[in-house]
Amino acid sequence: QQIIGKESGELAMLKPGIQLAPPQPQRIEDWVSSAEAQNFSVVASQVSVEIAKREIERNRAGHYPTVDLVASTGRNSSGGASGVSST
Repeated sequence: QQIIGKESGELAMLKPGIQLAPPQPQRIEDWVSSAEAQNFSVVASQVSVEIAKREIERNRAGHYPTVDLVASTGRNSSGGASGVSST
């Protein structure tokens, strides 16, 4: 009635002998955990919490001491031959 906005009237009965399969999974706890894991609002809230945690950590890291590392390398080579020749 709430969905269609009016009285539904007389509902048809199931045929005699109809066997309905029980819901799968049968435990209500499994339904609840599945609904929580697949609910868009819950997932979006969990992502928002993770983003907030990372943002807090990033802001804290801005106050940490920093280290600068500078490195250099070099090589000297002199070309040509030197020496004394004897005759």
